[in-house]
Amino acid sequence: MTGLAVSIADEQRPSNDGWAERLAKMEEWYRDLLRDGFEPAEAELEFWFAPHAEYLAQLTGRVIDVGGGVGLIGRYLDPACEHVVVDPAGFWHLPQWREFGARFAPGHSPAFVEGRGEALPFADASFDAGINYSSLNHVDRADLCMAELARVVRPGGPVLLVLEDMEPSWSDVLRHIRQRLARRLGLRGAKPPVWWHSASIWGLKDTLSHKLSGKPWPLEPDHTRIRERDLRRWLAPSFKLVRREWRGQLLTFELIRLNP
Repeated sequence: MTGLAVSIADEQRPSNDGWAERLAKMEEWYRDLLRDGFEPAEAELEFWFAPHAEYLAQLTGRVIDVGGGVGLIGRYLDPACEHVVVDPAGFWHLPQWREFGARFAPGHSPAFVEGRGEALPFADASFDAGINYSSLNHVDRADLCMAELARVVRPGGPVLLVLEDMEPSWSDVLRHIRQRLARRLGLRGAKPPVWWHSASIWGLKDTLSHKLSGKPWPLEPDHTRIRERDLRRWLAPSFKLVRREWRGQLLTFELIRLNP
């Protein structure tokens, strides 16, 4: 793969010391992923990415992929897209990950920029679409990341935001109950969602028990907690929410960049 390599100055790095520790834990997870070989790693990542394949295939033009690692999302993008990956981890430059990226998304050559989501090194409205897939939970300042993504995506441009370790709302739980009852009655309908977090994948019983306990939703050690009410507040000035749903066990937001 070929691409850009833009270094970030030391003064631009996060002030939160926990960020470096979370980044190291994330890298450890990805190192473990490759230990059993490329095929199991491919199957694992396909499981998480595939539910968003249809949306990703519809993106056109210049696409920014914030926290995109080695550019695996490219497997699902239109080949005509100009795919630009921004990530702060030098880990992705290791030969084994470049080789895996080339096998996972053959024939795809994204441009790589070393940088943080809080300070994207691009001009205003310089991208046609944006992706933040399972990376917002890893950053130092999620609010700044979303503000920067809004800045660099043109008005009217689509943005896909996929989050980990998100607590389902009571509305989500009620929807689960309705869908579960419908299926038991033999009625057609969507399969009830389940929610992923660090402890396991939960269905209705565990979710109700935990929510009623008042305890914080379980969180991976390499994640920061993002509450949906805060997220919606960060999004409100710059994005229109087109769709919110649990997709592939992860909370997904389809957004459109508003006019400034």
